[in-house]
Amino acid sequence: MADINVGTLRLALARYPDDADLIALVDELAAANADFRERWPQHPVMQFGSGTKVFDHPTVGRLALQHEQLRLVADVTLVVNVYSAAPGSIEAQRFAALG
Repeated sequence: MADINVGTLRLALARYPDDADLIALVDELAAANADFRERWPQHPVMQFGSGTKVFDHPTVGRLALQHEQLRLVADVTLVVNVYSAAPGSIEAQRFAALG
């Protein structure tokens, strides 16, 4: 997952090379995190599209959800992220508890 996160940040910086907030984030991560410093020079570029994402919710606990990223138009800045739980799964039960 770390490779995907670093690669996604690299992709964002390639799209917005003058974004001061992105530049500051990269600098902050490089200063604070040895793992990031090791991965960043490898120049990974990734686009996270689907998979499983884990959340730790303060009320219901761990939620391992399926994740799909939908790009709605050619402009890659418009994205919808959809998270779902399999029917009958513990995650579905925990979602129901939140409702």
